Amino acid sequence: MSRPGWSGGNYLCLMLDYMSSDSYQDYIMMRGSGDSGGDNLQRLLVSYVLPEDEDKISVLQFNKDLTIDHTKVSSDLTDFPVLIDIYDTDLKTDARYDGKDIKFMSGGQTLDHEFELYDPDHNSTHAHLVAWVKVPLLSASADTRISMFYGASDASGQEDPHQLWEGYSSVWHLSEQTGSGVFVQDSSRNDRDGDPGQTTFMQDANIGGARYFEDLANNYIPFIDGESILDGWDDWQFSFWVYFNYSSDAEWTGVEPRLFEKGTCMNLIRTFRFAAGWPADTATFQPDIHFDGGYNAYVGVYVKRQTWNYVVYKYESTGDGTLRAYSYADGALLDSSSDPSMGSGDRLRDDSNMFMLGLNGGGQVHLGGIDEFRTIKGYKSAAWIQTEYANQYDPSSFLSVGSEQTTQYGEAATLFFTSEFASVVEILPRLQLNVTREVSTLDSNLASGTSFLVENGTLATWIANVFVDQPSGVSNLSFTVEKPSTWTLLNVTDSLGAARTTQVTNTSTQIAVPSSVVDVPGVWTFAFSSINQALNLECGVGAAAYATTAVLQTGESAKFRGTASLTPGSAMRLLLEDPSGELFYADDDLVQDGGGAFEWVGIVVDSSWPKGLWTAYVNFNDTSDSSPLGVGTYSRPFIVKHSSSLQLVSPADAVGDRLSVKTAGELLTVEMELTDSDTTDKVSGSTVTMNWTFYGAPTQIQLEDYGNGTYGKTLDTSELGQPGMWRINIQSVHPYLVDTSDYFDLELSHPTNSILPSESASGTEKQSLMFLVRT
Repeated sequence: MSRPGWSGGNYLCLMLDYMSSDSYQDYIMMRGSGDSGGDNLQRLLVSYVLPEDEDKISVLQFNKDLTIDHTKVSSDLTDFPVLIDIYDTDLKTDARYDGKDIKFMSGGQTLDHEFELYDPDHNSTHAHLVAWVKVPLLSASADTRISMFYGASDASGQEDPHQLWEGYSSVWHLSEQTGSGVFVQDSSRNDRDGDPGQTTFMQDANIGGARYFEDLANNYIPFIDGESILDGWDDWQFSFWVYFNYSSDAEWTGVEPRLFEKGTCMNLIRTFRFAAGWPADTATFQPDIHFDGGYNAYVGVYVKRQTWNYVVYKYESTGDGTLRAYSYADGALLDSSSDPSMGSGDRLRDDSNMFMLGLNGGGQVHLGGIDEFRTIKGYKSAAWIQTEYANQYDPSSFLSVGSEQTTQYGEAATLFFTSEFASVVEILPRLQLNVTREVSTLDSNLASGTSFLVENGTLATWIANVFVDQPSGVSNLSFTVEKPSTWTLLNVTDSLGAARTTQVTNTSTQIAVPSSVVDVPGVWTFAFSSINQALNLECGVGAAAYATTAVLQTGESAKFRGTASLTPGSAMRLLLEDPSGELFYADDDLVQDGGGAFEWVGIVVDSSWPKGLWTAYVNFNDTSDSSPLGVGTYSRPFIVKHSSSLQLVSPADAVGDRLSVKTAGELLTVEMELTDSDTTDKVSGSTVTMNWTFYGAPTQIQLEDYGNGTYGKTLDTSELGQPGMWRINIQSVHPYLVDTSDYFDLELSHPTNSILPSESASGTEKQSLMFLVRT
C-alpha cells in the first residue's frame, strides 16, 4: 500500500471476501495505519481450507436397532444364528454399494455374521439385505435388541461365516445364481462346496434364492468331501426347506421322487403318496435310516405341495437315544414322529458313499426347490428348531427395525485460529473486524473429528490433526487446541515429522502453539492418552468372597468391586445390563479406597430383575459422558436366577394325594408344569428328570419339553418288575432358575389268575376268575 503519489485525502478501498461465518458478529482483527509507513501495515492473510463445524468420532456413521420379539423364541438360546431379511431405504442411500460397511453389535461386542444377499438396487427406493447374525443370548422372556451399523466408504468387510456356523458340519444357502465349477458354497469351516450341475437358480425361494431340481440328466449336486457326511455319525441332524412343484394330488401320486442320496446308511430318501388314505395336498417324506447294530428306521413326516416345508431329522444318541423328525408348513408344526428303540445300534452305519442333493440315476429326481440345507454332527433342542422355523418362515414378524440414528463416539477437541494481536484496530470508515474462528480438528483420515486407538482394551491413544497453511510473509499466526481435562499430551509433531512437544504450552485443557513455532505448513499431529482405564471388575453375593462372576437369586444382596490405578479425584460408574441388553441399573462411586477399588454393596435383587445372563460394566473416571466403544470399560457376566416350582399334572389320581395306583403293564403318563415363582410365567428349556427302574436297573428318565412350561413322558409300568410302593422323584434343572423338585408314590400291583374246577359230570362249563392282589 506504500506507493509513490499517495497524499492526504486519498482513500483506500478494502474488499474482504469472508466466508463461512457463524453470524454477523464474527470479527476479523487487522492491523492498519493512516500513513504509508510504520509497523502497523496490514499483515494478516489466512488461506485455510476449514472443515465443517462438527466434532464426532465417526467410524460407522449410522446405526439402527433390531428388536427380536421374545414371543417368537421358544426358550432361552445361546449363539443362535438369526436371519435378518429386510428391505430398507436408509441402507440404499447411506451404506456402501457392496454392503461391506454393514456390521452388527450387541453390548459392545461385534457379532459374527454372514451376508447371503445384499442388493442395493432392489428397486428405486429400497435395498434388500439377507444376513445371518450369531446372537449370544436369545431370550424367551424379554425382547432381544442388537444394533446394525453402516455408513463408511472406506470400510472393509467383516463377515466371518466360519465362526457364525461353528458346530455345523455343512451349511448350504443354495442362493448362488451363477458361477463355474463348485460354486455352491458351504459356509461352515469344512468348505464342502458343491457343483450344481444342471440344477437352476430359483428366484422365488424361501430365503434369498434356492436351487431348482427336475427329472433331467445331471440334476444333482455332489459336494467336496461329501463321503464324510453322515458317515458313522452317532449324534446327527439334518434340516432343509423344500418346495414340491406338483399342481395336483394326482400328479405326485405314485412317483416317489428322491430329495437326496447317501449310500447305505441312509437311502431311498423319497417322498411318496399313494392313491388312498393321504390327506389332501400332502405326501410323506421318509428316508430309510440304517444303524450299525442292524436296526433300520423308517420314520416319516407329512409334507405339503406348492408351499415351502421345513423338515428336520435328528438322532440323540447321547440324549435319550431317540430318532426324531419334524415338518413345518404354513406357519405351524405339520407333523412329527419318533422312534425310541434303536436296538443294539448307537450310530449310523459307516458309509463312504458320496452325499448329494438330488439323485444320480436309479429313480426319479425331486421336482421343485431345496433351500438352506444344513447338517450337524450333533443335534439341537426342540426349542431351537421351533425358533428357527419362526425366524425363517416370517422374518418380518420375528424382528422389527428401528429408525436410523447417527453414531457418535468420543469427546471433542476444538481448534482456534487467531492473530497474534488481541486489540481492536479501527480502520476508517470505522469497520470493526476482529475474528476468532472455532473449527474442528481432523482425524486420521483428514476428516472432521478425532481418531482413537485402543491399545489394550481400556487405555486409548487419541490423534488430533491440524492443517497449517501459512501464507508467505505471515509470521504472527498462532493457534490453540482445546482438549478434555482427562487427556494427557504425549507428543506434537509437525508435517515433516519433527518433534515440537517442548515448544508448545500445555495446560490441563488446551495446547497453545505460538506464532514463533508455526514455521512449517502441512498437517501437524497431536497425540494424547486417555486416563480412562479400569483394571478389574469382580462380583459377589452377600458376605461371600468376590469372584470373576456370580450367581444371584431373588432376595439376595449383590455386590461389585471395580479396580483402577490410584488417581486423585477419580470416580467410577457401575452399569448393570439385563439379558435383553437394556440398562437396568447405574450408580457412581466417587471415592476410591487406598487399594484403588470402588465398591457397590447391598444391591438387593428382587423379582423385577429378569432372570438370565446379565453383564456388569464399570467406566473409570467417566461419570458424565460415555466413553467410545471399548475405552475405559471393564465387564463381567453374572447370572440372575428366579425361584421356581414344579406342579404335578399327571397321573391325575396322584394330583391330590400324591398316590397313583397302577397294574403292571399299564402305561404311566407323567406330566409336570414348571413355573417361575417370581413372575408366574410358565418356563420351557429346563432339564426335568425322574427316577425309574428299567428291568432291575436304576435309570434316570428325562421328560420331554412340550413347550409352555409343560414336560412329560409315558412309560410302561411292566418295566419296573417288582410290585410294591415306588417313590417317583422329579427334579428340574434350569440355567436361570433355582433347582426345584416334586414327587409322587406309585402303588404297583401284578394281576393274578385263579381257575376253579367245574362239575364236569353235570356238564357245567369251567369258569376263569381273576383276582387282583395288592402287595
